[in-house]
Amino acid sequence: ARFPREKACGECLNPGGVAALERLGLLETVLGTQPVELRGWRLRTPEGPSAVGRFGPGVGHALGIRRGAFDHALLDRARAGGVTVLEGFQLQGLELGAGLPVVRGREVGSGNVWEMRPRIVVGADGLRSMVARLAGARARPARRVKASLSWHLEGPYPDEPLGRLLLGGPFTSGLAPVANSVIHATDGSVSEGSTWSHTVVVDPRHYAARLRSDAEGLGRDALNALLPEHADRFAPLGPPRASGPFDSPVRWAGRGRVVLVGDAAGYYDPLTGQGIYRALRSAELAAPLLRRGLNSPGSLPAMMQQYDRSIRRAFTPGRRIQRILDRALESPRLRRFGVGILSRRPAGADTLVGITGDRLPPRALLTPSAWSDGAWGSSGDPSPSTHSTSSA
Repeated sequence: ARFPREKACGECLNPGGVAALERLGLLETVLGTQPVELRGWRLRTPEGPSAVGRFGPGVGHALGIRRGAFDHALLDRARAGGVTVLEGFQLQGLELGAGLPVVRGREVGSGNVWEMRPRIVVGADGLRSMVARLAGARARPARRVKASLSWHLEGPYPDEPLGRLLLGGPFTSGLAPVANSVIHATDGSVSEGSTWSHTVVVDPRHYAARLRSDAEGLGRDALNALLPEHADRFAPLGPPRASGPFDSPVRWAGRGRVVLVGDAAGYYDPLTGQGIYRALRSAELAAPLLRRGLNSPGSLPAMMQQYDRSIRRAFTPGRRIQRILDRALESPRLRRFGVGILSRRPAGADTLVGITGDRLPPRALLTPSAWSDGAWGSSGDPSPSTHSTSSA
């Protein structure tokens, strides 16, 4: 890859991810890109019921941010910290044995080949991780076949600091502001608006023809279902970016001299910014263990085992919740019933987005306060707010 670059992503960093950036000392760097602050999610179903879940006290807030800006900002911090960054190189081989790993690749364009013998290989190469595949970490082929299309849209300045989700039906669709923009109308007038990220997730077995020949039309249909009264206020800024399938489990996340972080360490179609959070959190868990292993090579096997356990402990509860939600959203009856309850019990909706925001444990749904009549912000919608100098 070469940076800055855009990629297929919902482009939302959930409250857990924002907290991770703060712990890592990276939040101010990211805020310098002027992301949009999000205070919750407005949930909608094709059957009609809708609900609002807001991030309550102690949960924090989310950020809508373009991946091109986010990734580039973190890469620049890595360079400033002394990391040597080689862009435009492609991994081609990984040999693991008793000694140091052998990593081979080539430079895209020139074709120049290279070989390295690092003490540790960190696979942070995403959903279809070649490091995980070559190291034998992949558990099985995908069972949940889903594909996503992501667009940037030019649209209005948001009237509330909330992302929007259409849950279930022929597709799941998410929409959130990620940056401010200036809109130049055909009559010469200029107005303030926002750049929005729109992601549509579908089963390609049912939408193969449209994915091949009418992706733009599929995006318009999803936007109309999500915002039936306002979809005409949005216009795509370019073609969609595609990704999937998402169900990509691994047998281990740390073994020998290989560590997997982020999507490479296992992925299951996360909602509302969980993917970026898990990338940050897995790196946060790996770094101190790798430092100890490098300083004391004899302890490296124990450090790898500890990392593997830490990853499972950190992410297994969230993945279970995601699987439950995924199955429930397939049923129109369960969708209508579940979102109907959340609309009548706002505190339950707030608790749910706090859990998917990786700031509340799943057991929070079992507490009486989660199903009280109260809710964070129940006195009215919060007014749009911003981080740094950005507008939301």
